[in-house]
Amino acid sequence: MVCVAFIIFHAATGLLEIYAITEGLSLKVIPNIVLRLASVVIFWYFGVLNLKIKDYYVN
Repeated sequence: MVCVAFIIFHAATGLLEIYAITEGLSLKVIPNIVLRLASVVIFWYFGVLNLKIKDYYVN
């Protein structure tokens, strides 16, 4: 549950940063967007996907 909250938070703020770039914000935030995307992928892989795989093999 916590990983899902982190995924939602990082995805939402990443989308807001992309929107801010389209509105004229400096391109210096692109590394931050990339790190947020990496965070979403890492939290999904280790926090959500692995739990589903473990549950599948346990049951």
